[in-house]
Amino acid sequence: ETLSKVLDRRGSPITAAFQKFVAKRVPNELHWFCSGDRDALLLTAGSTRRMSSSPAKTESLPRIAFDAPACVDGMHERRARLPKRAYLLPRLLSRDQATLVRRLAESDPTAQFARDPDTVDRLPTFECAVFDGGQPVATSVCRVLEPVVTERLLPYLRKRFDCSSLELSQALIRRYLPTERREHPAHFDAHATATVVVSLCAPDDYVGGYYAQPTSDAASARYASLDVGDAFCHGHDLRHGVRVFSGARYSLVLWFTPRAHRFRRRRTSTIPPWHKEAADRGEADALYNVASRDASEAARTAEAARAER
Repeated sequence: ETLSKVLDRRGSPITAAFQKFVAKRVPNELHWFCSGDRDALLLTAGSTRRMSSSPAKTESLPRIAFDAPACVDGMHERRARLPKRAYLLPRLLSRDQATLVRRLAESDPTAQFARDPDTVDRLPTFECAVFDGGQPVATSVCRVLEPVVTERLLPYLRKRFDCSSLELSQALIRRYLPTERREHPAHFDAHATATVVVSLCAPDDYVGGYYAQPTSDAASARYASLDVGDAFCHGHDLRHGVRVFSGARYSLVLWFTPRAHRFRRRRTSTIPPWHKEAADRGEADALYNVASRDASEAARTAEAARAER
């Protein structure tokens, strides 16, 4: 779990004192997350390593290993060597398609990069809604993506995740710029049966990017090497995140759920059935997430009750 606190500007006496306290008392990873004109201090449990503010070298990052290429119903894939089910889908979008999607997101008046609080760390999302609630939001982007999703991606995902009623629930574009968001802390996409992340950038545009973290230990994080148009696909049970050390990164994120749940939102407080089933099977991560969601909901209910008094 990630604890985030918005403090005064970096270098202020309050911030400096807090950093010294944490460095002595809490053996965790400590780094700065820059968000517009404010700095937020993120404290991530499970690691004694510090994240350097200087750019890391791409070749020094631990990488996800993949099996040999295979083909499933016309979709080329490479299975990730991770404890959870995950796949690399090379060239899901052509280079031209990926470039067009990114350009449209930056220029289409129906596409807006929002700054509402993120569900993971409560910091500005810097995400652009593409598809939501069964309806296109960024219409020009949806026109480019529709044949890819309906003709290639859906048949593949329905087979891979053994769900014939799987549908696109939400799609959005996230950006990670030097003056905005640089990280999305490790989390689970419990609200979706399947997640597909498509790179809209060339590998040379940034250092870092998407990572999978199979355990609660931050040292287990492995980065995905994605060329422009490549996609990484995984289920609700894979812990993952994003960390950009330098450069600018754009990605397309698509969430898929069974048809009966296609209007489910990330912000809903109810536990989705596929995640509850995993908890009922005794899967540790799902049990923890269900307990955390229950605790959060209880806290919100108590706070609302106090506010009414």
